Amino acid sequence: MFYSKITANENATPWPNDEIALRHFIAEHSEALAHSATLLAGRTGARIVSDIIDGLSGDRPLTRRLRLRLFELRGILALEHAHDDVQGDADHCAFLDPEDPVIDEICLLTDQYGDALAAAGLADPRGMRAPA
Repeated sequence: MFYSKITANENATPWPNDEIALRHFIAEHSEALAHSATLLAGRTGARIVSDIIDGLSGDRPLTRRLRLRLFELRGILALEHAHDDVQGDADHCAFLDPEDPVIDEICLLTDQYGDALAAAGLADPRGMRAPA
C-alpha cells in the first residue's frame, strides 16, 4: 500500500483543544440542539442552530457573531427569555408539559452545552456569561 507524508498546511488555523471539544460536542449533538431550540423558540431557535453549524463548518475561527449565536442558543436552552415579551420565547414554552420526559433531556443537554462553552473558555462556568 502507498503512504504519503502528511504535512500541515501553513495557512491552517490551529484550534485550541478546548475549542475542538466544543466543535465536537455541537457536531455530535446538532440534531438534539436543533430540535430543542426549535421546540423552545420556533424558527428563531432553528435559525440560530443553523447559523452555529454553518459557522463551525470548515476551518474558520470563531467569529464574534458566532460567539453571540452560541450564547443566544444557551439563553434559549436555559429559558432565559421565557417570560420576556420582547424575545418572545414564552409562546413556545407555554405548550410544554413540565412532566414530559423531553424536558429532562433538554435540561441535561443544556448542562452539557454550558459545560462545553465553559471548557472552551467562552463562558464563566459559574454564571454562564461570556468572560470579559
